[in-house]
Amino acid sequence: QLQIGLHRDVGFADIVNIDASAAAIAAQQTRQAEQSQSPSLGGRYLVADATDLRAHFPAASFDVVLDKGTLDGMLASPRPEDADALVREAHH
Repeated sequence: QLQIGLHRDVGFADIVNIDASAAAIAAQQTRQAEQSQSPSLGGRYLVADATDLRAHFPAASFDVVLDKGTLDGMLASPRPEDADALVREAHH
């Protein structure tokens, strides 16, 4: 829902959606296809580690990085240092 709104309402043209879970990516792709009239709305979906974006993207690949819950989950996890890695990667 969020990526469709960012595309339609705000005008973001190249949105990259990532998750560490292949199942979550597949579910989101299915949900987006059901909710939108164009499968391209919302951009690309990739299985990726948010704490190691350099493995998937060159430096300065993004104008905006929007986190919708990953940081909260990492802060509450047994490994809160992953939250630091997430923030560092978003600024890479």
